[in-house]
Amino acid sequence: MKKPILFTGLIAVALLVSAPINAGISKNKAFTMCKQEVKAEYTDATKTRLRNIKDRSIFRATIDVYSPSGKQKVECELNKSSGAITLTEV
Repeated sequence: MKKPILFTGLIAVALLVSAPINAGISKNKAFTMCKQEVKAEYTDATKTRLRNIKDRSIFRATIDVYSPSGKQKVECELNKSSGAITLTEV
């Protein structure tokens, strides 16, 4: 009788502990971080617009950056595990 209760208790504890670990970075947080990085890099930007965001082991967001000199497309990659952000002009 003790084994099923112990087993159920262990499963419950494992699920409670694993939920915050898997939560990590959401798409909204990833976009906010990328947007801040884009604004820091492109100081003359008047407007930014999210084109798309893909959620894999690395978040990939494509952002349109509008400035007085014209429109640029920038791809932002955010590594989920390290939090490193790289910007690439497309």
